[in-house]
Amino acid sequence: MIPRPLALLLLVLALVLVSLAVVGQDAGRRRTATATVEILGIETRPSVFRGNPADSVIRYRFMAGGQSLDRIATRTWSQDLIRAAKVCYEPVNPANQVLVIQDASCP
Repeated sequence: MIPRPLALLLLVLALVLVSLAVVGQDAGRRRTATATVEILGIETRPSVFRGNPADSVIRYRFMAGGQSLDRIATRTWSQDLIRAAKVCYEPVNPANQVLVIQDASCP
C-alpha cells in the first residue's frame, strides 16, 4: 500500500502534468493567417487620465474561410494605424483573432 503523503504527491504531480498538456495544446494554436480589414467605424473615447492616450473603439470586418466576421477592438492607435491594420487569425478557428498594426508579426 502507498503511504498517503506519497499518494497525494503523485496526485498533485499528475494534475500538474495534465494542466501543462492542456496549456501546451492551446499554445500550439497559432494565428498564422492574415486578412485585410474593413473599418466599419471608429469611436474615440475621451482620455480618462491626463497624459494617457484616448481609447478608440474600432468596429471592423474581415473575411476568413469564406465567412465575413464582424468584430470590435479597443486600441490607443492613431487613425492612420487603425486604417492600415490587419487581422491575424487561426485558420481552423477564425474567431481566434487579433487586430494588429500592419507591420506587426502575428502572435
